Amino acid sequence: MTRRWWLPAALSLALVAGCGAGEPSPSGSPGGSTTGSTAATVSPSGSPSAAPRRLTPEDDGATFSMVVGRSVSLVVSDTSADDPEVTGDAVQLVQVVNVTASGVREWEVRAEKPGTSTITSRSPEYRITVVVG
Repeated sequence: MTRRWWLPAALSLALVAGCGAGEPSPSGSPGGSTTGSTAATVSPSGSPSAAPRRLTPEDDGATFSMVVGRSVSLVVSDTSADDPEVTGDAVQLVQVVNVTASGVREWEVRAEKPGTSTITSRSPEYRITVVVG
């Protein structure tokens, strides 16, 4: 009888590889992209999804959650885009100054204290709500 020792090892490896470390994907939703999406902004429990590493104007209308001390990027691919405005004091926007021409404008979104802030712009037009807990 031939022993198939590799089959249990392969199954164990597949199970371990399929399990996450309990952290959300870059977009805050399983299998999401790093650019964000308004399709998964509310979890099944009805609360906002965790903010992805990168917010973009394509996240228009979305609501995301962050914890105090966390930072994510807001990236706009139009170098002539307006500076975004923030209402509420839960987050702070810090412009990222690029040394070389990158073709994008970028800000760091810092979760400062519990509350709700809304990030808006007119050109390009978008509105992103961030709930800090």
